[in-house]
Amino acid sequence: MARFAWASKDSDMPPRSLATLSALLPAIALVATIAVAIYMARPWGDNYAYQEIAGYIALLLFILWACSPYCYFLANTRNYPDSAPLAVSNLIAALLVCIGGLYLLADAAFIHIDAQGGLIFIFLPIYQWLVIGLFHGIGRLWLKVYGS
Repeated sequence: MARFAWASKDSDMPPRSLATLSALLPAIALVATIAVAIYMARPWGDNYAYQEIAGYIALLLFILWACSPYCYFLANTRNYPDSAPLAVSNLIAALLVCIGGLYLLADAAFIHIDAQGGLIFIFLPIYQWLVIGLFHGIGRLWLKVYGS
């Protein structure tokens, strides 16, 4: 069985440090997602959709759904087991989800501006959750095959 340097008990980068590192990027992505969602919704001025409280409630629900993958990483930081394969797979998933998500949000909000750009807040989290599940499964499988 192959042992990797980062997976050994004598590694310089413990799993707790990887978990903390994988929580920093989602925190930045969370704030950026909220800012882009508010910018794209434009709830100020005489926007017809926000003349009643229901528009603000819908905006809040869309923001919560769009931020749910990032909240998973933030909540998972404290509860993550001290296992190198799980920590590394969590870090890779955080990098893919956060960088990919921010790129797609910026593309929809600032580059390819379209009336249907707001749909990114519905469909992007679905793909982000699939990536999280895939890499969590890979980490669990790696842990089962190679051990910690």
